[in-house]
Amino acid sequence: MAVGWESIVPRLVKESGLRQTERVKAQAANPRRSEMKSSQLNKSRFVIGIVLVVIAVLMFLFAKGDYSTAGAIGIGVLGLISIAISRRR
Repeated sequence: MAVGWESIVPRLVKESGLRQTERVKAQAANPRRSEMKSSQLNKSRFVIGIVLVVIAVLMFLFAKGDYSTAGAIGIGVLGLISIAISRRR
């Protein structure tokens, strides 16, 4: 007897819903854990943003060619976006 998608999909949805409920309960039981992870993530985003801005400035100053200016601007914009996201609450 072949198992069709009709029987597999509801079971997967039910199992993923249970896992999500367990995850929410775990976060409610230990709120500092998720808070600590988000602050570490924000710090990492800030550092990456600074590195991208520095790379963009170095590319703008030392790279030669038409495409280097566009690349420097693109990398600089990504760095500024990363910094802005890291400072958002």
